Amino acid sequence: MSGDAATPQAGMPSVPAATPAAGVLGRLRTKPAALVLAVLGAGWVLLTSSRTWATGTVHDAVLGASTVTGTGADLAPGLSAVALVLAAAAIAVVTGGRVVRLLSVVVEGAALAGLVALVVRVILDPSGLLGPLVAGRVARSGSVPTVASATDWPWLALVGVLVALLGWVGAVLGMRRWSGPSERYERRPRAVDGSDAAPSAGARGQRVSSVWDQLDAGQDPTEGEDGVGGDRSEVGPDSQT
Repeated sequence: MSGDAATPQAGMPSVPAATPAAGVLGRLRTKPAALVLAVLGAGWVLLTSSRTWATGTVHDAVLGASTVTGTGADLAPGLSAVALVLAAAAIAVVTGGRVVRLLSVVVEGAALAGLVALVVRVILDPSGLLGPLVAGRVARSGSVPTVASATDWPWLALVGVLVALLGWVGAVLGMRRWSGPSERYERRPRAVDGSDAAPSAGARGQRVSSVWDQLDAGQDPTEGEDGVGGDRSEVGPDSQT
């Protein structure tokens, strides 16, 4: 009996079991995940930009033999600005309308590409970036011959970029399913005859016009049916006797 119960009946469609990868992908496509990952990655890049990204030695007749260092902000100008653009675009992706969302996701992708280029450049050529930096510090033009190497911080910054990339991928995959901004302050759509497509309903289906409906129709909502203020009562001089 137990074997027959476990065997699917003929003609019954089999339901595929949900895999862990599908569950992770489903959570990745949500608004909170896309926003948190992107902002967290951008914030981590901002934090690492103040750390030492490269260290090296200089052998110069004027400077002598000395050790020089450079932070991420020094070696990759514009890194902080691009990270802020990334965070702002991620917020706009999850809060904006359809057009704003589409434009913001493009800006977010461009910011990610810019961060990757800036970080990888420091990793691949720390000496070429640290030499001009040292020359500028001693008010010299050109570059000072420097033998430098990258520290762990640019690699850690690259991890932050990859985290933000996951948020961007989630936004690209899930933005079509996301609902737009709240329609609380948007005008209701009107039917072909000019009436409201979804009018307010009172008792027994009776339509109840709101204050906004009366203003749209050019009416004064403070006036009653006879054209006089509904609840306003004026006391004349004769009534005081």
